[in-house]
Parts: sequence; structure tokens; C-alpha cells
Amino acid sequence: MKKTTLFISVAVLLCILVMVLGASCASNTPATTTSASAAATSAAPTTTAAASTQTTGKVTTWKMQSLIPLTDPLPQIGSSFTTVLKSYVQWVNDMSNGQLVIELMEPGSVCPANAELAAVKSGVIDAAFTAPQFDEGKLGGITSIARGLPGVITTPQGIRNYFRLSGVTDVIQEAYATEGVYYIPALWSNDFSYLTNFQIQGIANFAGKKIRATGLDASVIKKAGGTPVTSISAGDLYMALQLGTVDGVAYGGASSLELSLNEVVKYYVASPNHYSCAGIIFNQDALAALPTNIKDNLVKYSPYILDSLTLDNNACEGKVAPIMEEKGITIVNFSEEETQKFRNVQKQVIADLTTQAESKGDTYYLKALQVLIDKGIYSK
Repeated sequence: MKKTTLFISVAVLLCILVMVLGASCASNTPATTTSASAAATSAAPTTTAAASTQTTGKVTTWKMQSLIPLTDPLPQIGSSFTTVLKSYVQWVNDMSNGQLVIELMEPGSVCPANAELAAVKSGVIDAAFTAPQFDEGKLGGITSIARGLPGVITTPQGIRNYFRLSGVTDVIQEAYATEGVYYIPALWSNDFSYLTNFQIQGIANFAGKKIRATGLDASVIKKAGGTPVTSISAGDLYMALQLGTVDGVAYGGASSLELSLNEVVKYYVASPNHYSCAGIIFNQDALAALPTNIKDNLVKYSPYILDSLTLDNNACEGKVAPIMEEKGITIVNFSEEETQKFRNVQKQVIADLTTQAESKGDTYYLKALQVLIDKGIYSK
């Protein structure tokens, strides 16, 4: 009964997702919306489709390391990446009728966050909830596109256009396949911004400050005259802020509350913000070894299940600013002029990355960027 209820709930959520987001894609990607929305509708798992796996058979257990602590979310938020991740793992168990069990592991249980790609590739763990920016050393600029180019994605519809409708995910997966893993863009945050211990009204205030940031966000801080610190893991952010090792962090608002960062910062930049996407990776050999029906369902339906669950989380992220304010944090909204300055720096950082990619012959980045340009999602 619980399984049936779960499948029905997922199906209803997915129908809502398709109706709400699919229609709005028309104005952003006219060439792809109709066919992509139809494909999403047909791909959405129903009770029958999702439960079509064998009812008996060998049980396979995967070890999956998380990027974030597996603690319960704050009650006043109602949802979190941890909630999404646990719900997804439960869906996998139900979809496979218990034949594929994913054992979630705390961050750092097996390896640091920046070594998850190597751990999954080697089979030390079978899967991971990971941050693509940590893979830049192996895969180059495509990891910045996998995370979401800063300032390019600003709405849920934009996320869907970018990752699900444009075709850019095919290029991302092609790149990650060279490292022996299967990649799914998943669990995006709609409140990725900055938390600081110094007064901030615009990008000029980053000058001379040490900010924990990764990927292109680190490049933004550097171009603004700050010092990006890239080596601090999420679990160490609290102590780094408390001790003054850094003056601020580029991080998601809801995620920061889960880590209790509100206790060690004074300001939260509510806008401008942008969407930042993480990912789930599977070891290719482990994936190929699954029964065909389970493997096919996992690959086909995971993006839509994760999208549906993440939309619920995004709704809860909207509660972050008021909660921050209640906890004594000053909420900052850049003026229109300062927001434009900030966006201009983000665009310059992307332009610099593109120039570097051209000089290095970074094939996957350039191919993916061209896809986004062709679909009208990004313009130089």
C-alpha cells in the first residue's frame, strides 16, 4: 500500500511539473518545447511503468556518498537536499521492488568531496551525490556548464530548458563517460548567493575579502578583487567562518541553515542569486550489471523524479530569507545598478573561460556552450 501511494504521489507531482513548467518553456525555447514536453509526459513513470521490474531476484546494494550531511532538515524549512536525496533513494528501492538498495553514506565517509569522481570511477563506491565543479581538473570547462553557468539560470523554467530540453546534458554525460561514470544533473538550488561577516551592498565590497567559493563563483570573487578559498569542505564551513579563516561563503541559503551557518555570519544576499546544480553519478560498470529493466528505469526516470522532488525543496527555499531575518541576519538586496554590475562580472568570467577553452581545445565545453547558444539560452 505504501509503495502504491508513493508511486501515485510521484505521478501526480510529475503531471503538475509538466503542466506548469512545460507550458512556460515555449517562450524560451520555441524550437524544442513541444516535442520535449511531449517526451517528458510520456517518460513520466506511472504506477505500472515504474513498478514493471521483477518481483524476485538478486538484491544489489550500492554505496552512495552524499555531498551534504544526512541530518534531518530544519522543521521550519520543511524540505532540504537531504530530504530529496532520501526520497530518491526510497524511490529507487520501490521502483526496483527491493532489488536495488542504495546505502547512503555521510560526506567524507570514504573520500573527500573533491575525490568522489575518482572513488566512483574506481568502484570504491558505486554512486555519489556530487558537485561538478570539483571535477574541473579532470574534465575542464564542461564542469562549469554542468553546474550551471552563473547568472544564466534564474527560474525553474530556465533550469528545465537548460538541462532537460536543450540537449546540453547529452554533452555533459559524454564527457563524464570518459571517466567511467554516468552523470545526472540533479538537485539544483534556487537561492545560491553569499553569506558574509562584512557589510555588503555590491560587488565592490568583495575586494580584499576571503570568500569560500568554487568553480566560476571563485572566478567572480577573484575578478571582484577578493581572494577565493576553494579548499574548505561544506562540513568545515562553520568553523572556517567562526575562526575568520574566511569572511564569507558562496552557498545556498537553505543549505546554510542546515549547517547552522546563520550562527556565524551577519549578512545574507537574497538577491541577486542564481540557480546552481549538483549531480548524481553512477559507476558505469555497476549500472551495466543491473537487470535490464531496473537499469533502464533508473536512467530513464531518475531525472524526472529528481526534478519533481527538487521543486518541492525550492518552494521551501523561499522561506529562507524570513528565517534568516528571525535569527538576526541582515538581509541584503543589491540595487538594480549593483545587480547589473554583478551580472556583468559573471558574464566576463564566462567569456574568459570560453577564451581559455578555445586556446586549450576544450572540446566538450565548446560543444556544450554552442548547444546553449543555438537554443537561445546563452548569448555571448
